[in-house]
Amino acid sequence: MRAFVVLAALAAALLCCVESAQAQGTTGSPLTGFDFYSSTVFQEGQTSFSGLGVRGRMQHSRLVKEVDFLPAVEYWQTNVSALGFRTTRRDATLGGFARWTFPTSRAYHPYLGAGLGVHFLHNAVESPEISRDNDVVRGAVSALAGLSFGTDQRFGNFFELEFHDLTGERQLKFNMGMSWNMRVTPAAN
Repeated sequence: MRAFVVLAALAAALLCCVESAQAQGTTGSPLTGFDFYSSTVFQEGQTSFSGLGVRGRMQHSRLVKEVDFLPAVEYWQTNVSALGFRTTRRDATLGGFARWTFPTSRAYHPYLGAGLGVHFLHNAVESPEISRDNDVVRGAVSALAGLSFGTDQRFGNFFELEFHDLTGERQLKFNMGMSWNMRVTPAAN
């Protein structure tokens, strides 16, 4: 529950940045948009399960326009109940990526990225006789590859693979989501 409250607070803080970024104008703010996505998470030694994520997209004016910085918040939870036992595993992640988007003249744009994250993991086992839980914080190195569509419009979408190498375990995520692009130039008539 604590992880959910932290994630909700961080998502609200990200969304509150929108008004201040728009007030500064499109040229003064490094914030270029937000991505909202769902994940199918494949964790080593487990079946797949679903997660959610939100991230900002920022560009620095002194860097080439193909480089984005992506601060992100992700969350997933899985539960299994059988024969009087219940297991729960949760992961709330605070992280970020540096991403290179390959320039193309097509409707899609491939990208690659690398990043770091902090995973707040919670494990719990409950049975009729005993209950145990464990909280641990782990760092992770991450990689990202995907395709984005509609980057020249207010709303776009994307598909990507995201890999996290935590100490002692690995996660592969297939993300699908929607992008809200703040720096859209009107089409010439």
